[in-house]
Amino acid sequence: MSEEPAENISGGAAGGGVAADFDPATADTRAEHVVDRL
Repeated sequence: MSEEPAENISGGAAGGGVAADFDPATADTRAEHVVDRL
C-alpha cells in the first residue's frame, strides 16, 4: 500500500485505542465463539 491513513483506526495502543477483550461465554453463536478465539 503506497498510502497510509492519517490516523490508525485499528485500535490498540498505537491507534490511541484500547485492546479489545471478548468473553467467549457471551457469544450468541458458535461462529462468534470461534472468531473470538482467533
